[in-house]
Amino acid sequence: MPYTNEEQERLWAEQLLKSRLELQREMQRALFCMDGDEKRALAKEWKEKYSLEKFEELIRFAKNKKAMRAVANWNLEDFRQHRVKEYA
Repeated sequence: MPYTNEEQERLWAEQLLKSRLELQREMQRALFCMDGDEKRALAKEWKEKYSLEKFEELIRFAKNKKAMRAVANWNLEDFRQHRVKEYA
């Protein structure tokens, strides 16, 4: 039986939040790397753990220090509240 629109939107919202949490967590880890060896070790872990597409996305964010800091400091609860207000 197919999902209702509400059920499908709830599933997408959960997947989006999970993806954002994962990205935030990985950027926090990248932010705390202190030297090249730590950065290379983290990149190696990402390459083994994630798909090529996800790995490349993580590397792009980690190379852009401004974006990395912004993602690491996301307030995901605020994202959710804003979305509810905007689309309610």
